[in-house]
Amino acid sequence: MPRQVVIGIDELLAKMDKIALSVQPKIVAQSLRAAMTPMLKDARANAPKGSRTHKSYKGRLLAPGFLKQNIKLKKLKRRDKTVQAYGLWAQKEGFYGGFVETGIAGESDVTPNPWLGKAYSKNAASVQSLFLTGMRKRIEKAMK
Repeated sequence: MPRQVVIGIDELLAKMDKIALSVQPKIVAQSLRAAMTPMLKDARANAPKGSRTHKSYKGRLLAPGFLKQNIKLKKLKRRDKTVQAYGLWAQKEGFYGGFVETGIAGESDVTPNPWLGKAYSKNAASVQSLFLTGMRKRIEKAMK
């Protein structure tokens, strides 16, 4: 995937230099999370919901809608502490959402149902602008 150029980031980075180092990661993390929230809401709305209860691989009985409830925004931990990222994940026993997204060929033949891809394609363009808006707002607040 080619790198995208974020317009207006140089101005924000110059302002960030005037803020205490301890506050900077918090501003970035809050802005990232806020920018990803609409994508999270769409992913939950698009996630398939079964009509009956089913058992997980652990043997637990799961109600319809278990996948929707367990889609979360997760901060990705990286060794390089200068990089922050968030991702959408199906937590716990909802990992099967990935199989529903891409489909499975073979005995069980699950046809692809791209619920997460729809959320991404709908919100990918707005995430950047929401991030920059959130950064501006949080930087201005921190500078006061």
